[in-house]
Amino acid sequence: MAIIWCDWATGSDSTGDGSQGSPYKTITKALSGLTGGVVWVAPGSYAAGETFPIIIPGKVTLIGNTADHGEGPTPTKVIGSGTHYIDICTFVLTTNAQLAGISVDPTGGNYGACADAAVGANIRYCTFRGSNGVRSIGADCLGSINNSTFATSSLGIKTDCGTSTLIQLNSFGGGFAQLWVGGGKPTIDQNTFGAVGGAPSYAIYQENAGTSPTVTTNTVSAACTKSAIFIQNGSGKYRGNKFTASGQPMAVDISGGAPDFGQAAVTNAGDNVFNAQVFQYQGTASINAIGNTWNTAPPSCAQIKTPNAGKVIWGNGPADQCPP
Repeated sequence: MAIIWCDWATGSDSTGDGSQGSPYKTITKALSGLTGGVVWVAPGSYAAGETFPIIIPGKVTLIGNTADHGEGPTPTKVIGSGTHYIDICTFVLTTNAQLAGISVDPTGGNYGACADAAVGANIRYCTFRGSNGVRSIGADCLGSINNSTFATSSLGIKTDCGTSTLIQLNSFGGGFAQLWVGGGKPTIDQNTFGAVGGAPSYAIYQENAGTSPTVTTNTVSAACTKSAIFIQNGSGKYRGNKFTASGQPMAVDISGGAPDFGQAAVTNAGDNVFNAQVFQYQGTASINAIGNTWNTAPPSCAQIKTPNAGKVIWGNGPADQCPP
């Protein structure tokens, strides 16, 4: 397996050979011609001399400082972006490519990482700054995005995939939509959603018909200006999520679709904790939200709102619904 080294401070693209003792200066040079292997990136600010977007070839791992998510006293930071189809990105991941331990700032209103036809690709222990973090769309998308920090001002992750992506153990802060789910069946698990920016703002925005995420054990402390979770369409399974912000207008706002927030109090309970925040269903059919923790027991229909004659079934009894 090829092992290549690059060092912004001490390396040279003209005299270096990519060894640890004689590293390249740029990531672009280190990745050139690779068909597999590992590129180790020393701390430094990588911008001048790079060709953007930086394309990570298949079966190549680009790795910096995973312990500090590319941050720390001397960040391992990549600044810049270039055109990739209709988007502008810092990195482009291909099949089975790996990005780890890098702090990414795409500058402008661009994406830190993009992925198309990237089966098995992974992003982990990275930090994303600037406007947008990761865009993963198409028939075959990223395998996973995990243990990363999203301190972006617009979108954290935008995913619209034909395959399932695992989005796990990430920390989101900032942005009007921290996680935008436009399609596919991603698993969204054990993430934390903190401060938001802009208005309207959401932690998770689920958009299109056919979207069916599994959303489990996430914590939303963000005081979103609209709702923590907004579901425009699609289905999905929501279990064990906690909504802890005070002063937030809504935990969940469902304008369409048929998401599942709990089917049975014991065997298939929702186990979501809504505290005093509103759960609103704007549809005209019925949806289930059984086995959750509400502000009162039994929950009040002032907390579970149905403005358009729909029903939210919150328990197993014949009157356990809003409106009753």
